[in-house]
Amino acid sequence: MEELLATIKEVQEGGKRFTNWYLGHGYILLAIQVGARAQKFPETNTGGQQYYVRRNPVYVLGRPEGVEAAPPMPRETGQ
Repeated sequence: MEELLATIKEVQEGGKRFTNWYLGHGYILLAIQVGARAQKFPETNTGGQQYYVRRNPVYVLGRPEGVEAAPPMPRETGQ
């Protein structure tokens, strides 16, 4: 594993859609980390404004030596 890590030329991190884009361009998954942020409940909550913790995985990817840098991920178009 250490030999592989020594060949990493670029590191990216993001969500599921982002990860699938980079994996499709030859990047490798290095780690999955836990990400968390505060999220508001809808304004219609009868108890006043409340928050909760939203947890999402953060995927860490690396571009090994010999793999071309991926083009920017296309933006999602509203449908």
